[in-house]
Amino acid sequence: VRGSEHMKRGTTPRLRLGHTLDLTAVERIDFLFKQERDEAAPAILKKTWLPAGGEAEEKNGVFEIPFTEKETRLFASGRPFYCDPRVTLTGGSIPATAILQFSCQPTLWGDADE
Repeated sequence: VRGSEHMKRGTTPRLRLGHTLDLTAVERIDFLFKQERDEAAPAILKKTWLPAGGEAEEKNGVFEIPFTEKETRLFASGRPFYCDPRVTLTGGSIPATAILQFSCQPTLWGDADE
């Protein structure tokens, strides 16, 4: 799983993550988002892909993970954030995956501007 996207606070983006997985062998994929690249850092958000549904969608080798406006405001602007996809295969094994880095861009739209 790989990705290279930016997200702007206060918008409703869909992060795109390319992959080469055989989805017929996948039970689920959890996408864990943290502001820091550290196991002890608090989780900001978790999105899931399931063969029969979930928050994340998959089309032609690309996962699309939607974010609400409120969810994008959970990430600090001008700083990187990280996604650690955990792929669980049918049968329960969990192969290693890379931790992905994204950036969160600021917005000028604050609560007082709504």
